[in-house]
This record gives sequence, structure tokens and C-alpha cells, in this order.
Amino acid sequence: MRQLRPIQLSPADEFLDLDFPNEYANSLEIAAQVPANAAAFLTQCLQRIESNRSLGKSRVDELSLEHTCSLLMLRRMIEIADAIGVQTREGCCGALHQQVRSLFELALGLVHLLAADQRRRAAAYRVVGLTHDLELLNRVDPDSPGHADYIKIATREGFTPFIFSAEQAAAHRSFITRQLSRPVFADAFKQWEQLRNERKPAHWYTLYGGPHNLRGLARRYDNEGIYLDLYKYWSRYTHGTETRSDHALHGGTIYLRPVRWISGLKSNALITHTLCVESAKRVLAFFESNSGLSWWRYRFHAHLRPTVEQLRKHTLNGEDSWHPPLSDPNTNDEPD
Repeated sequence: MRQLRPIQLSPADEFLDLDFPNEYANSLEIAAQVPANAAAFLTQCLQRIESNRSLGKSRVDELSLEHTCSLLMLRRMIEIADAIGVQTREGCCGALHQQVRSLFELALGLVHLLAADQRRRAAAYRVVGLTHDLELLNRVDPDSPGHADYIKIATREGFTPFIFSAEQAAAHRSFITRQLSRPVFADAFKQWEQLRNERKPAHWYTLYGGPHNLRGLARRYDNEGIYLDLYKYWSRYTHGTETRSDHALHGGTIYLRPVRWISGLKSNALITHTLCVESAKRVLAFFESNSGLSWWRYRFHAHLRPTVEQLRKHTLNGEDSWHPPLSDPNTNDEPD
């Protein structure tokens, strides 16, 4: 009979312990300050753009489609950077990869939106979002042809379906239909429907000659290396296929890493900083040109650079390994 290997939560009393040893507290705070400052910087950027626009000091005086979409993307980046700061301070190293992955995708989309042909690209961004809303509505609207199939699936799998009332569905459908019928969206909607009918992989950035996937978008803006080295790695956490680093084998026992740890916090904090400040720079250059860039340089050197340099020089205790004795080159790292 095969002998079963014991499983040990390592260390058992710290597996879900929210209090890190004292030697980690300073490292966590130093790392968390960088994404927190990046979120604050983006917030100040957003406030400046809106303030100058209302005072007539912006290149964009009226609220336009490209103006709205870029600021909404910037707002979502603030939300993610803020979450990264909170999770860094708490040592949630695994969940951070998913957040930084989303931040990279948003930053790349913002680059594409502002690079050229802003009005049509903004229309593409909004149209694809509206069609996704329409797909959801066609499932949850009791009067929609697709609703019956949705209910069959819910019944078969035993989950409670989300259903709109007739009034809610009618109000949402009226809004989406009204938006998609606007002249500014007509061409983008036509192109999107054509891509859907051809069953080709497509995203909002695919319209008007754009790439069919994120790797192509990253290649277009010289970020393919980051996509290959980091985004695909982060995606393994998102899709639940990266669990190898969460255990180790030593002396016949499988050890599971504590849920909260410090591994990767420094690199993710620095990547978050770079994505945020570069996005702020692009948005300010688009709306305000030279005056915006002067403000960006001043704020960056006065408020962001000191904490970033502090983190770059700081060695996070325990970042590279969680329990050195578990590294045993003479044993298999997986059970038989």
C-alpha cells in the first residue's frame, strides 16, 4: 500500500495569521506607499484636467466622447492602484497579480485610445461595452428570446438566475438602443457586428484596423516583452493554473505557504507605479500639452520619486523564499 504524504500548513499558527512578524512591517509599509502614491497622483491628474477644462485652459473645452472615455479609464486605474496599495500593505501577494494584470490591460488600452483617431477609437470602446450590456440583458430580460435558454441552464445547474423585472429590462433596453443608434456610434457598431458575424476574435481595439488580441496590441506599442514575461504569468493566477509556488516538499511532508506573504510585493508595486505615471503623462499631454507635462514632471520628482527610490533600494525581508529549509534539491517537489 502506498504511504500517503502528510500535509503541513507552514507554519500552522500563521497560515491565516493577519499579523506579520515585526521585521516585515516596515517592508510592507514601504512597498504599499508606492501604489498608494500612484493612485493619489492619478487622482490629482484627473482633478487638474477637469479643473482646467472648466476654466477654459484645456485643449478640450467641451465634454467629448474621447475625453469621457479616457477619464473613465483613468478613474478605473485609480481604483485598481488603490486596491493594490491596500493588498500590498496586508501582504496579499497572490491576489496582486490579478490586479496588476488588469492595470496593464487598461494602461495599454489608454495608449491605443490616445495614440491617434481618438474619436473613432472612443466610439469603438463605448460600442463594445454597450453590446456586452445588451448580451447580458438578453439573458435576464423575461421577454427576450434568449431568456428561456438561460433559465434552462440555471435549472439544470441549480443556481438562482438573475432576472430583471419587465420595467427594469425595458428601461435598460431603451437606453442601450438609444445609445447605439446615435450617429457617433453607427460606424463602430456596424464594424463590430461584421466582426461578430465573421466569428473572428475581436476586442474594442480591433475596430478600424486594430489587432485581434492583446499581444498584438502590446506589440504595436512596444510592450510585447512585458506581455510575454509578465502578463502571461499574471494570467496563470487569474485562471487558477499557477499553484506551483504555493507549496514545497521537505522530509516527506508537503508544506503549504501562508496565504499572506511578501513575495513579489516589491516588483508589483514598482510596475503599478510605472503604469500609472506613464498613463498620467499621456493623458496630460493629450489634454494640456506642455503645461500638463511641466506639472507632471514637478509632481513626479517632488512627490513620487522619493518613495520609489526608497523601495528600489530596500531589500524586502523574506521576499525570495518563505522557508529556506524547505528547499531540498535531493527530493522531488511533487508527490508521486
